[in-house]
Amino acid sequence: MKLLAIEKKVARGAVRLSGRFLRGGDSKPMEAFFEYPEEFAPLVVENADPFVPALLLPAMAAREPVEIPLPISRRLYRNLPLIQHILSAWYPEALTPVPVRAEHFREAAPAANTGTGAFFSLGVDSFDTLLRHADGAAGGPPLTHLIYMTGFESPLRLGEDGRERPVIAAVQEAARHWGKQAICGRTNLRDCFSLRWGGYYHGAGLAAIALSLARGLGRVLIPAGPAWRYFVINPSNPVTDPMWSSEAQEIIYDGAEYVRAQKIALTLSQNPEALRRLRVCLVTEGGAGNCGFCNKCIRTMITLEIVGALRTCGVFPPRLPRDFWRRLEVTSAGELTMVDGNLWLARERGAPRWLQRGLERAANLGRLEIVRHQRGDVRFLKDLLRLGVERTYGRIRLHFYRQRLRAFKARNAPGQRGR
Repeated sequence: MKLLAIEKKVARGAVRLSGRFLRGGDSKPMEAFFEYPEEFAPLVVENADPFVPALLLPAMAAREPVEIPLPISRRLYRNLPLIQHILSAWYPEALTPVPVRAEHFREAAPAANTGTGAFFSLGVDSFDTLLRHADGAAGGPPLTHLIYMTGFESPLRLGEDGRERPVIAAVQEAARHWGKQAICGRTNLRDCFSLRWGGYYHGAGLAAIALSLARGLGRVLIPAGPAWRYFVINPSNPVTDPMWSSEAQEIIYDGAEYVRAQKIALTLSQNPEALRRLRVCLVTEGGAGNCGFCNKCIRTMITLEIVGALRTCGVFPPRLPRDFWRRLEVTSAGELTMVDGNLWLARERGAPRWLQRGLERAANLGRLEIVRHQRGDVRFLKDLLRLGVERTYGRIRLHFYRQRLRAFKARNAPGQRGR
């Protein structure tokens, strides 16, 4: 994987940072780009840093070395071996460390990058970061920009039907309401590479977008998904996300001290303006609205029911089905942490017993489902049978062991020793 050239070009009301690269075995170069409205041209860099995370993960998947003959951040370059070590340890079946060859480095930071941005998609994590950092009360300077990218939630080619226009309008409306600037751009990273976006790549994708704006944004917050309380392996995480930082920009994984249920209970539920704009659904593939049936919708509705905000929220069905646990498809550790987070909040808030029992059932079934998914149906059934046999046999052996232990204690009791 070799980066051939980069270009920053302003034309037709937009600024585009593009990079031409050549993949191993290909004879024709490809182009990856980040595009923004022309007014944000002063924020966009003209260097190769954004293309380092953009190319590294696909190269690791293809087991190809990375060649970058253009100047890049020395700080970023020094972190690449550890980033690769961590990600390949987490995803050994998909990612392998590869050599990264770079010849020229930059160390001086631009003087004008005083802005603070945050990725913003109208979701729970996004709103939590916005509301806590809107005025700088959470520490550090206040937010100045909200970043939303078409082509991130779904490939750019799927957005050609205009499905993201109402989402962009909602992002811009939220930015105006909270006094921020909305940077609504486009990128084709998902169209360039077939690597699983949600499985391995979206953390590096977020970093690439952030670095493309490093000329004006000295800090970029990535709203936290996995929290420290239920930490699970995720492409975007508090370990590797900050390691993509350069001398010009700090990338910060924000909000990992809160599970998602806490974010709704402590932050969003106190702000009706945020609740009425909330968008969590992935079924729409980048479109507006919430279906009310998918995993993310049901999980969010559960939390809103616990805190008493579901009926007045307005963006979800007003009632949570009593058999909600049947609709939760828990097939990964990450999904299980969301259920556990809701269960923890339900117990803390004294939620109705039917709600707690449903969450307990969803968590228990989810743990079994994860094992079944990992082992396969036949091996899973054999494991269950073996478990039943071993436990039954073990209880019988334990009964006889306890009888022998009681007899031994009786024979060795102080009053029995001299007889």
